[in-house]
Amino acid sequence: MTQVMTQMKPVVFRYKPIWRRLAPIITIGVKIEGIWYPVEVYVDSGSAYTVLHARIADGVGFDYRAVEPIYLQVGDGSFIPVYFTQS
Repeated sequence: MTQVMTQMKPVVFRYKPIWRRLAPIITIGVKIEGIWYPVEVYVDSGSAYTVLHARIADGVGFDYRAVEPIYLQVGDGSFIPVYFTQS
């Protein structure tokens, strides 16, 4: 059996100015209770997961409180609670 690999088209977006610096921020649509909202998210192409604010997770129905938090170290050295869930 031969597998045929197809080339994916690259996704290109412009960096947005945030706090006087350009950052890889894109706007996505999140549907909360039947209404679409624009949400800006940071694009990290090397990341294995995405971190969202709890209000967004609540709004889209992620039950993150059902699991115990782990603490993720962020760029400034501090730790934030993170809840890993699968949708």
